[in-house]
Amino acid sequence: MYIGINVGDDRTFVITEMNENKEVVNITKFWKEGLLWYIEHNRPRIISIDSPLFLSKNITKAEEQLGIERNQKEEELPLEVKYSVELVNKLISLFNFEIANEKNYLDKEKKLISRVFPEAFFKKIVRKELLPISSREGIEQRLYNLKKTGIELDKNILSKDKKTLIRELKSIIGAFNSYSIDNNLVEIFGSEEECQIFVPKYRFASRGRVIRHSKKHKDT
Repeated sequence: MYIGINVGDDRTFVITEMNENKEVVNITKFWKEGLLWYIEHNRPRIISIDSPLFLSKNITKAEEQLGIERNQKEEELPLEVKYSVELVNKLISLFNFEIANEKNYLDKEKKLISRVFPEAFFKKIVRKELLPISSREGIEQRLYNLKKTGIELDKNILSKDKKTLIRELKSIIGAFNSYSIDNNLVEIFGSEEECQIFVPKYRFASRGRVIRHSKKHKDT
């Protein structure tokens, strides 16, 4: 099972579960305590988080390479960054996870946390201009292009709320990133000291069958 997590500014965490066949089997929203319970009982080996981790005062090499923009005049980090750092520290202290880097990501014995940037992957798979993810058209553009990757997704499990849907979409790429790390199908950006960013390699996959699931999105 491969896990992707989107960290919200409301202290909630949207997670996607993906299996070894790249099927999205569940999308769920947790508070932190519920998420920690879930990780303890389901024991994923790789978790990818799309919220920035360990931001320095200066733009990191990985952010430069990927064109990630942030406001350097901000005196306080966004709440989702604060909550993601808190989560990472909990995963390390409670469950012995390590931050994934170019030296350890191929070690199947290690439990890894990866930093992922979903928009960098979407830029690879969308041939036309990438529309803003905040727009309904941008969301539909990204969902439509997921089939190129071989990801199997029943859209009926997705939220109807636009803000939640954006978070779910990012967590799906996070789960795919975890799958890609386990199968050595990633590109790595930045230096080990700065918390490297992993981006799945894009390989076109012909469309397979649509997987139907009974589980719907839920708040826990």
